[in-house]
Amino acid sequence: MDDTLTENVFSLKNDDFFGFIQALVGQQMVDILKFQSITSTQSLIRNPNIFDIFNMGCSESNFLMIKDRSRFQLDNGKFIVKIGLINNLYCLLDFLKQQQQKIMASSYVDANPSLSFDFINKHPLLQK
Repeated sequence: MDDTLTENVFSLKNDDFFGFIQALVGQQMVDILKFQSITSTQSLIRNPNIFDIFNMGCSESNFLMIKDRSRFQLDNGKFIVKIGLINNLYCLLDFLKQQQQKIMASSYVDANPSLSFDFINKHPLLQK
C-alpha cells in the first residue's frame, strides 16, 4: 500500500476515504459505509458496529439491496452477516489501529528526542 496514503489515512474524507476503503476491503464495505453516512476514518472508529443496521427495519430499496448482498438466511429463518464482510471489517479496524499506534509512537519519539539517548546512558548494558 502507498506509504503516503497510509500516513494520512486519518485525514481522508468522502471520496478519498471511500477510495481507500475500496482498495483495502472492497466495494461492498464502501456501500455499507456510504448508506450510513460514515464518510471518514474518525467516523468509522467511533462507530465500528456498522452491521447493527441490518437488525433494523427499513424498506428503502438501496438499503434492501445492500442488506441482501451482505447477509444470508439460515434454515431457522435467522439472518447472519457474511463472514467475509466481518473479517474485512476486522482487517480494516486492525489496520487503522496499527496506523494509529505508529503515529502515536512517532509523535512520542518526536516530542522526546533525547529519551532514547538518556535511556541508553542510564542503562550501560544497552551500550556497545
